[in-house]
Formats: sequence, C-alpha cells, structure tokens
Amino acid sequence: MDEVNTDSASADWTEEMSTAGPAELGAGGTDDLRSWHKWILLNVYTVLIVGIVLNVIVAAAYMKSSLLSQGKPVHQLIFNMTISDIVSCLTCQSFLIFLFTDVGQQYITTRKYQCIASVAGTHVAFDSTMAGLLLISCERLIAIAFPLQHMHRVTRTTCRIAILSMWTYLIIKNGMMFFWN
Repeated sequence: MDEVNTDSASADWTEEMSTAGPAELGAGGTDDLRSWHKWILLNVYTVLIVGIVLNVIVAAAYMKSSLLSQGKPVHQLIFNMTISDIVSCLTCQSFLIFLFTDVGQQYITTRKYQCIASVAGTHVAFDSTMAGLLLISCERLIAIAFPLQHMHRVTRTTCRIAILSMWTYLIIKNGMMFFWN
C-alpha cells in the first residue's frame, strides 16, 4: 500500500488556500464588498427603529406612571438603561453612515473634529449601556447579599448620584479623545 505523507499534503493545501483569492475559494460575489452594505444597513436600521420605538414606549410609561417615577430606586436604574439605549440607537446612526457609505466616508475623512465627535459619541452611548447594566447588577448584588440593609443603602438619592456620576465619568473619559488627538 502506498503511504501518503499527510504533513506535506496539509502543508500544500494550507499554502494553496493562503494564496488563493475569493474566486478560487468559491466565494462568489466577494469581488465588490460594497454590494452587501445595503443589506447590513437594512438589518441594522430595522433593529434601531424597533429599539427606539420600544424604548420610547418604556420611557413614556415611566414618566406617565407615578408608581414607576415615584417608586423604587431600581425603577430609576431601569429608566437610565432606557435612556442609554435610546442614545445608543441615535448615535449609532452617524457611525453607520460614516462607515458604510461612500459619501459618509468622504465627508468624515476630511473633518477631524466631526470624526472624533462621532467616535466619542458612539463610545459614550455604548459605554453608558454597559455602565447601566453594571449599576443594575450592583443594585441586585446588594439586594441579595445584604437584604436587610438594601432598603437603607440603595435609596432614590444614592441611585441618582450613581447615575449622574456614571454619565459624568463617561463624558469626561470619552471627551479626552479631543485633547489626546
């Protein structure tokens, strides 16, 4: 029986695949990568529109209901999360336009401060979502670890201070991009 040297065969195959172009690999339609940008934008805009509509409904319910707006501190954290999601959906628009359209790329490459503002705004928006989740997680941790002290430690005032501190920190942190560039 003939023995096949698998090491040399795999090395040849690896070298072939690393130097092969999209057409040789059977990935048809990848010559023009801009052809699929419209589908990405369509999917993302669908998610963004649904996200904005649902978060506006939650914000309206929070503001209309005295039980929610005057209620427990966790409701303030949930409202903060709603606002940060709305901000994320809105600031994501400029980032997508600058990234996925020719006109947006031409516009943003010639304007330094608009580019920095777009990136900083996107970072603030997405960081605020993560920080909002962190605040809710901390509140739940205190509720589970210290159930008797939760009512006295987590008040409406401490939640407002935490939310205000979070937004201030995120704006200052991401505003540094203007000074460090």
